[in-house]
Amino acid sequence: MIATIVLAAGGATRFGSPKLLAEWWGRPLVEWTVRSAPADGPRIAVVGRETLKLRPLFAQHGFAVVRNVRPSNGLASSLRVGLAHVPRECDAALILLGDAPDLPASVIERVRTAYRRENVAVAAAYDGERGHPVVLPRALWEQIPATGERAGSTIDAQLVECGDLAPGSDDVDTPADLFRLAARRAGCELTTDLAELDGRLADPARFILQTTDDAAGVPVLDLRERAIAHGRMIQVVARVDSGYAAIVG
Repeated sequence: MIATIVLAAGGATRFGSPKLLAEWWGRPLVEWTVRSAPADGPRIAVVGRETLKLRPLFAQHGFAVVRNVRPSNGLASSLRVGLAHVPRECDAALILLGDAPDLPASVIERVRTAYRRENVAVAAAYDGERGHPVVLPRALWEQIPATGERAGSTIDAQLVECGDLAPGSDDVDTPADLFRLAARRAGCELTTDLAELDGRLADPARFILQTTDDAAGVPVLDLRERAIAHGRMIQVVARVDSGYAAIVG
């Protein structure tokens, strides 16, 4: 049996605010990872002070919630906390990152299938480069360091090529990463050029505008009104505090 662990306790120091609570395609960022988790086997979410607020969300998706009281000790410390709560009947753990929202279920299933076939540590690879997720057999758990940002990556793993299923397993470190991933998912250009906004609105091509609701930006309501005036509609697909990215279609 393979348990699933979602690591969702990071301090988000480079993000500037609780990134796993940021909005991405209408839901909290971490919810996309939770929704992609396999339906079978025990599920564990390792949370920090901010993501503890999402306990009802995790429970709704069948996750037991455990808290890392020292997330500043790094990703490895969260992984160790999660592994300590895996039931004895599980012989391996699938590790998912709470800040990697664009990982398709097909990648997860290919990696799990590879583990069942080979019975060794396995990791997804994209064009030969190691990424996420990983499956770690119980026999290797003691090799994981207690602190630091290198968690499962410290263990040698058999690579499972998944580049045909996804362009990568990018995680989100900054708001710019969040907006870039939203544009990649939408399959259209991301722009921050407000000076040419009316010209872009007059052009029927779809694009994503990244801006802020401050004096130098364009409030969402203003963008919607300007889009409607050109026969266009908008959909906000990412939001961080006052910043947002919206598809103009």
